[in-house]
Amino acid sequence: MKIKALFLLGLWLLMGSFVPSDAPDWRGNCNYALACIGNATPYTITYTVQWGFGGTWTSWTLQPGGTMMHWYTYSTWDNCSSPQLRINFDFDASYNNNYKTYDLDRYQAESVDCYWGKPYEFQCNAVNCSYIDLFTLD
Repeated sequence: MKIKALFLLGLWLLMGSFVPSDAPDWRGNCNYALACIGNATPYTITYTVQWGFGGTWTSWTLQPGGTMMHWYTYSTWDNCSSPQLRINFDFDASYNNNYKTYDLDRYQAESVDCYWGKPYEFQCNAVNCSYIDLFTLD
């Protein structure tokens, strides 16, 4: 048992010696918190987003087939903390107004590009697309 523990300790020390102290974080620089929202419905969707509880709700319009990026710029590259991102939208495709609100995850991103963002998509949630919902794509 002692030999196994010493072996593992030696292996751990050896592996640590190959990683330079100034090696970049595996995530790369975290410059932004990013979420990307696509629209796979036949409707133009108007929705609001809010960064941080108590923050201002901002209205956005997303055309069918379109994609919108929502990002927060970190204060420094090594401060990877962002306020909560919330979304509110009318999920009923009729003339009634029925709203859903979700807290959205977001990914740390090196640049403002949907390649780096947490992917979401508005999709039909009924056979005749009378209801829509927001789904994560990963």
